[in-house]
Amino acid sequence: MVDGVTRSMKHKSIREGSGRLLFFLLAIFNALYMAAWAQSGASTLPAPQFSGKVDIGGRKLNLARYGAGRPVVVVEAGLGEPAIESHSWDKVAAGICRTHEVCLYDRAGLGPSDGVTNGSRTSQDLADDLHALLSVSKVPPPYILVGHSVGGFTVRLYANKYPGEVRPGRSGGFVLSRAMVQVARDFSRPVPRRA
Repeated sequence: MVDGVTRSMKHKSIREGSGRLLFFLLAIFNALYMAAWAQSGASTLPAPQFSGKVDIGGRKLNLARYGAGRPVVVVEAGLGEPAIESHSWDKVAAGICRTHEVCLYDRAGLGPSDGVTNGSRTSQDLADDLHALLSVSKVPPPYILVGHSVGGFTVRLYANKYPGEVRPGRSGGFVLSRAMVQVARDFSRPVPRRA
């Protein structure tokens, strides 16, 4: 029986190693694919009608507005991704700004946007920052919010807290692009720090 257990453990170890290798290779392939896609063809994004830092009450967030037309499309980029500075949304914005206004912004602490003094940030804080940014910048609703990856949490919280600005009946709404799914955790509350 010891020999059978040893053989079983050896097969399990090989399967786990193969899984890690496959994950690693897929991650590299995805990174190379995304880099090649980003480099393919020049962006046709026109000059912004506004680009700069906007004071939302003690902090400034970097905002760029392109095109014209309603509803306004607002991009909430994924975790750690400055939507303007990374240029990862340029092609999408270039296509949309032909018929609608598009707003890209860099969240607090990303790109040239000011950071926050306390390290505890929730998705609700991000939704409130976005609301303040759009209000101060006089970007009129309704909005179509585009939430990429973890930005999906933010746009859903925004839509719940400010439904009059995102209500589908007013030509608003939200789009989730590869958004994370909330399963068992309330992301509107801070994560407790571990000692």
